[in-house]
Amino acid sequence: MGKNAIKRAIEEKRIGTGYGTMLACVIAMFALLTAYYLRDSLSLRAFVKHPPPLSPHLQIIVPKVKSISWNSSTDPVEIVQNIVRGGVPVVIRNGPVGNWPLKYIDIIQFLQEKTDIVLPGVRWQPEPVFVLGNERDKGGMLGSADDRPLRYFNSSVGQFLNSLADPAQFRYWSGELAWFEEVFNISATKRSRRTKAGQKKPVTDWSVFKVVDAAFGAELLSGEADLWVPMVWLSHAGVVAQTHFDPQHNFLSQLQGSKRLLLFPPYQPNMYPFPHIHRSYRQSQLRLEVAAVDRDLFPTLTLPPAHEVLLAPGETLYIPPYWHHRVEALTTSVSLSVTSPASWEVAFSEMYWQRVPFGRFADTNQGRQVAVGAFLRRLVDALPFGQSLREFADWIYVSRYRPLYPPRLLGEQRSRFICAAAPTEGTPIQRELDAAAASFGQAADKIATLMGAVDAPLQLKRSFVADYSEELSRWAVGPTDVVFFLHDCLAKGTD
Repeated sequence: MGKNAIKRAIEEKRIGTGYGTMLACVIAMFALLTAYYLRDSLSLRAFVKHPPPLSPHLQIIVPKVKSISWNSSTDPVEIVQNIVRGGVPVVIRNGPVGNWPLKYIDIIQFLQEKTDIVLPGVRWQPEPVFVLGNERDKGGMLGSADDRPLRYFNSSVGQFLNSLADPAQFRYWSGELAWFEEVFNISATKRSRRTKAGQKKPVTDWSVFKVVDAAFGAELLSGEADLWVPMVWLSHAGVVAQTHFDPQHNFLSQLQGSKRLLLFPPYQPNMYPFPHIHRSYRQSQLRLEVAAVDRDLFPTLTLPPAHEVLLAPGETLYIPPYWHHRVEALTTSVSLSVTSPASWEVAFSEMYWQRVPFGRFADTNQGRQVAVGAFLRRLVDALPFGQSLREFADWIYVSRYRPLYPPRLLGEQRSRFICAAAPTEGTPIQRELDAAAASFGQAADKIATLMGAVDAPLQLKRSFVADYSEELSRWAVGPTDVVFFLHDCLAKGTD
């Protein structure tokens, strides 16, 4: 019942004065408010496209992810710090997102008034599950023969809207909040409201979700505003971000529409990440939509149970560093993510800065192979993994490379790669190895000391050393032969 209906009812004397009028007004107001708050969801749900169903073997963990109600009387920095210290996903309800302007506009109508604006780098493909690849290629990285036809183009807002209902097109765009606000002429997360005294009071904006990790010194953070990056995500319904992890703290706020997330604790042995030197790194090779799994590719697979979150408008989800997550847009969706650097990521990166005297071996294939093998053997021995180099290299192959290079495929391609022969006593390469032995040992011990000082689970440390081992192996033999070097030279060599 709207305003005109109330007016007509009074004129026709169907609503009297007093209690009856008050009741009618309350009902009418409730209807108006309901229509207002449902307006966005109804317009967004008009464009529904469905991804394939999840595997029937996937288990959802009960109870669900913890949720809290934002306490406006508590220091917001303290709230965020307490959430981060818990180290597990948390859903925030009744938080500052509820006051952000971008949550309340009719996003479809808003965009329809700005159809000429160009969105740079819109991703699109004919199927809903996005596995990022080409855009992550830093040079000298692996690719896959079956990489999906993921395309990027500069799309006008009008083109983006016109394809919302097209079942053969799945599109999404992400960009920095500052660019979005400038180009669309909107303050997305900040506005002012009036207090009882009539004074304007700023509403908490995105910066409330900035995380300053306790392990960072003030000198590292001072003036580094770009360490915290708020990003706007605009998605078609049905778009799925393949299961992946990020090394940063992430607060994901849902502004319009809804999303479904599946979260997996870090260090899961059966997530089968792409190799670190693959252009789809940090993403899982497991497709959770596949009913039957090829055991030749995933021999040790037992699908890990998932935490499920249905994220509604106005809610924020905290995703801790290194937690795998799969994100599905249930409707046309607008989200804002705020990522912050984590101390583990920074601490691990120090490993790459340790000087190892590989330069003297750079000129020959044999020299590079034997030098990297000798150093990795010394490094793995210095770390508390309880594995020999052979076992460690085999674990890297099985957990990362086997889905791309199963044993039958290795057999077909092995003839073109040869493991370097061990140098004999008195040869120039052996003399160089003898001269570098002490330096190799010092570098390995330094890295082991650094790793020991990092307050991170052992499984995560092992994963990071695997990344480092892949990088050294790429230097030794090139990206396309890393799998042979790991499988044939290191995993089958002598300890």
